[in-house]
Amino acid sequence: MRLNGLVIGLVLGLLCLLSPKTSLVAWGLYTSGALWPLRATGAVLLALGLLYILAANQDIINMPLLLSMVIANGLLAIVLLFAYLQQELTGLTLFGQLLLILIFLLCLIGAVVPLRYFRLEYRPF
Repeated sequence: MRLNGLVIGLVLGLLCLLSPKTSLVAWGLYTSGALWPLRATGAVLLALGLLYILAANQDIINMPLLLSMVIANGLLAIVLLFAYLQQELTGLTLFGQLLLILIFLLCLIGAVVPLRYFRLEYRPF
């Protein structure tokens, strides 16, 4: 959770939120049009990353947080996979491609690993 929160949440979130337009164009993350959807995505990723980092410090992680982690990471992985399959990511530089692969793998891990804890959370009284 910490690694996922740091890389996807803080690094990618801050990158999308605070990077100047010229840097985003150079990396292939921005082509044209309005910039606010990318900034909004960065803000949401930053909030999600902070949630994961704070939750990782808890002794007991409850079911709603596990479920939200699986759903958020699963949806992010699906979006990245569909973008790749539809060849929407052809404008990425080598740095962007490596970052995309890292983010996809972290999202996939973040969606699959918490599934084993669902069984532990359910304990009939």
